[in-house]
Amino acid sequence: MSGIAAIDRRVEVIDGSNEQRASIRRVSELRPLPFVVLLGEPGIGKSTVFDAEAAREGAPVFKVRKLITGAQPESDVTLWLDALDEYRTEGESSDKVYRLARAIATAKVPRWRLSCRSEDWRKGADVAPIQDTTADAPIVVAQLLPLDRIEAGRRPGRSRGRCARRFSDKS
Repeated sequence: MSGIAAIDRRVEVIDGSNEQRASIRRVSELRPLPFVVLLGEPGIGKSTVFDAEAAREGAPVFKVRKLITGAQPESDVTLWLDALDEYRTEGESSDKVYRLARAIATAKVPRWRLSCRSEDWRKGADVAPIQDTTADAPIVVAQLLPLDRIEAGRRPGRSRGRCARRFSDKS
């Protein structure tokens, strides 16, 4: 497992109940929730977090494109869907979230996780179609935060120079 993934990364709930916004501070605190979207800047570690969290559950991670093109996920585990933003890069993007919602509904999974680059997330326009896959349960949207200095220092094989500072925030 990657050193970054071994860290219980910090998140900020940006769409959820007031209680969730106040209480959820770490990726591990998202685990009990059935439907989560994880946003983050390019290269911040969304895929790495998904790989670690899915491995913890013994479930695979699917690229969104793979699900859309016919992958058959198990119906009794969390569906881990990485890279909505990459799926949107080719062709007409306006209806792709609707295709994703149909694919999730067809998979008949009890829980799912979806990652997307922050700048490519369309808020209500993305939530509305996928909300139909949740039986009206809320979708929590969380932003993956940069590594702070303490987290960056915990990374195995860490660099003490410029590179380590570049990937951490200023706190």
